[in-house]
Amino acid sequence: MVVITKGVDKQIEPRETREKALLNTTVGKLTEKNDALELGTIVMKEENKATLMTLNTRIKELKGELTVYRILIGKKVLGTTPSHKIDVPKPKTFKGARSARGVDNLLWEMEQYLRRDEEGQDVNNNDNCGNGKPQNGKGKPNNKSKEKKSDIQCFLCCGPHKVRDCP
Repeated sequence: MVVITKGVDKQIEPRETREKALLNTTVGKLTEKNDALELGTIVMKEENKATLMTLNTRIKELKGELTVYRILIGKKVLGTTPSHKIDVPKPKTFKGARSARGVDNLLWEMEQYLRRDEEGQDVNNNDNCGNGKPQNGKGKPNNKSKEKKSDIQCFLCCGPHKVRDCP
């Protein structure tokens, strides 16, 4: 048994030396990378400090300009007096010919309006059954509007037809 353990010990020693050498080279490489990263972070910190200093000086300059502008705007607002005069554009004179039909239509509409007013008819065409009370909306209207048919829209293609007729 003594012979077997001596042979195993001889095999273990070279393996341990190889593992230690491999570990030392790996640690050496990692320390080099760590040093390079530390140097990079130091450089970046210095660059950030320089950028921060320039930004701080620029912010101070802009704050100074802002206070100057606020003062100037405040003086303008306080220095102006309110003007109550409003410039209203004057209507231009009509240059052209009017058709007699347009004037006749206007006169006819005015006559009809005045006639309805004299007869006691409601000028605004309110249908309140003559009791003077406005409708409350509870009654059903007799005339169904045909506008709703044009409002039908297919939700699939947004076309002016029902879904069952969609192509």
